[in-house]
Amino acid sequence: MLVPGLEPLRVNGDLFLISDDALATLDRLEMGSAGSGGPYVRDAVAVASEDGATTGAAQAYLAREPASWQALVELGEADALSAYPRGLASGERLKPCCVRAPGHPAPHDVVDPLSGVQQH
Repeated sequence: MLVPGLEPLRVNGDLFLISDDALATLDRLEMGSAGSGGPYVRDAVAVASEDGATTGAAQAYLAREPASWQALVELGEADALSAYPRGLASGERLKPCCVRAPGHPAPHDVVDPLSGVQQH
């Protein structure tokens, strides 16, 4: 989850050039079928090469409710990371819906990590 406002953290990652069809598929995955049901919004972000010599803009999926995610970090209920450690993916398990019906189309079982956070 990219959360604006957690300065001075910066995210390390890769950029991909994708087709409009691929972008539409990602939008449905990240933002929900109506564009407003998921936890993300797509927006432009500033990007720079690792050496800082090249800069530009790219599209990224940002937290729809950044203040709630910042509150989770402040409460110690979430970590603010600049990169996703491979170790976090080592215990990956299928969601129950995917165990019941492998390869099924979305929607998938969803757990809302913000359900216990008070909105400001």
